[in-house]
Amino acid sequence: MITEITSTEHFKQIINQDAVCVVDYHAEWAGPAKQLLATLDQLSKVYRKVNFYTVDVDEHAQLTQMAGARIFPTVIIYRSGAKLNAMSGASPEGLSTLIQTAVCA
Repeated sequence: MITEITSTEHFKQIINQDAVCVVDYHAEWAGPAKQLLATLDQLSKVYRKVNFYTVDVDEHAQLTQMAGARIFPTVIIYRSGAKLNAMSGASPEGLSTLIQTAVCA
């Protein structure tokens, strides 16, 4: 399951969790971002101990800027307040590898 991040406070709570948190910064107008959402949905069913979130960059420009996301989609993985890894672009294989690496860290 993928959860929409609704505010800066919500974002701070999420990234400070002890669990691996995958945050997808996407734009409705970006075709590759829409494609990657389907991959994220599939991966959320495979990695059940990982938390998956999305940020609509048009609705939450401040969060997007704080994260340094400039290309959409950008996926950033957090755990315990730290940024573990990031990927820009819509690569399903790259995303799967990124998550697997974070889970094994």
